[in-house]
Amino acid sequence: MNIALFAARSTFRNKRRSIITLITVSIGTLALCLFGGFVNTVYQGIETGIVRTSGQIHLYREGFFEYGAGRATDYDIADYQRIVDTLQGDDRLAKRIAVITPTLSIGGIAGNYAENSSQTFVGVGLNPADHARMRMWNDYGTSGESSAFPLPADAQGGFIGTGLAKILNLCDELNIAGCTDAPTPVPDNTGAIDPEIADLQLEVDASAQSLPRFPATIDLLGAAASGAPNIIRLPVLSAQAQAQKAVDDRFVAMPLPMAQQLVYGQDEQRVTTLIIQLHHTTDMEDTVAHLRTLIDAQAWPLEVKGFTDFNVTYSRITAMFSTIFGFISVVIAIVVVFTIVNNLSMSVMERFNEIGTLRSIGSRRSVIREQFVLEGIILGVLGAALGLSLGMIVETLVNLSGFSWTPPSNTIPQPLMLNLYANPIMPLGIGLGMIIVTALSSLPPANRAARMPIVDALRHH
Repeated sequence: MNIALFAARSTFRNKRRSIITLITVSIGTLALCLFGGFVNTVYQGIETGIVRTSGQIHLYREGFFEYGAGRATDYDIADYQRIVDTLQGDDRLAKRIAVITPTLSIGGIAGNYAENSSQTFVGVGLNPADHARMRMWNDYGTSGESSAFPLPADAQGGFIGTGLAKILNLCDELNIAGCTDAPTPVPDNTGAIDPEIADLQLEVDASAQSLPRFPATIDLLGAAASGAPNIIRLPVLSAQAQAQKAVDDRFVAMPLPMAQQLVYGQDEQRVTTLIIQLHHTTDMEDTVAHLRTLIDAQAWPLEVKGFTDFNVTYSRITAMFSTIFGFISVVIAIVVVFTIVNNLSMSVMERFNEIGTLRSIGSRRSVIREQFVLEGIILGVLGAALGLSLGMIVETLVNLSGFSWTPPSNTIPQPLMLNLYANPIMPLGIGLGMIIVTALSSLPPANRAARMPIVDALRHH
């Protein structure tokens, strides 16, 4: 007897019940496909946002990653241009690197003294042309357009977060939509001003007379590398919202020479980070390994970090969505298990005489067990295939719908895309997982049918 053929014929003996089971399996598969496609979209959206702004790889001075937040100038990189030239001259790296650019982390107090307002700030000095190129990265082709970098290549000023602009009462000057300046308070000049700060302010005011006019200016006070206070006047060209409010309320970005002037004055010029953006993230692990080998060979006091290390948000969000996906998978698996068990249990009860007849003509218990397990597997295969096919259709419709959403790492809406089939392992895993669940669900009723005494099965009506 051909067990597989017999099981296929018996699967739809009760068409209504089998169709309901098939629909349950296919809907479960479809649900996992849609959520899996959305999870892939989230992962790719977050990664794209990080890579566009921070690249995939950072090079730091040893110790900066752990201790540099409060002592950046103790862990800066000297002669960074020679390092950049060496990396760009490496044949293996040159094929993979899209952009390599230096940055300088800065911090201090930002003030708009005309409005009697100030706020602590954290910021970065950078190369505007390099970061404009970085914004063009779109390796997955599904994350929409990035916002334009707010500084031109020859910028003579910087930009700030919209939250900081609001705190410093710069909404009107920078024409920020939905932002209103607070009423200007009456200044209180009774407090004494430190003479050194006053002198610095006078120097800044004098030097600012020769600068062209800008929409707004702020004064940045920071500690120079020598330990003495230093102040510069920063023309503010625009404001741009940052992904997190805590950052948005304190963010300042400016051309690298301005940041170096604040930290080092007119003397030594250094940076704190070398950012590397690759053409493809899939090359990151091999590139990191090669960089570490090259750094050891050159005896540079540098350490290498991938974006999953220096941006903990990515790891946390991916872990959260993986947990949610696992929970949904368990819930759907439980529903499928009960549906298959119910379907085959009813089938066993309706076929007692058939089971007794097969056993009486010499069929072994294993044959009976295999028959019912095969029926469950057939339902699983058909349901998974139908669910995967529907998933492909729904994914196409959603991708063409024009819906948009804002990923966690972005500040502007992006097209809503489901990218399940961009990662073939996921739909394959969903389909195989559903077939395995249906096969395991078939075992209890199959074992019951196989253990049934022949006499009891034959006399059952």
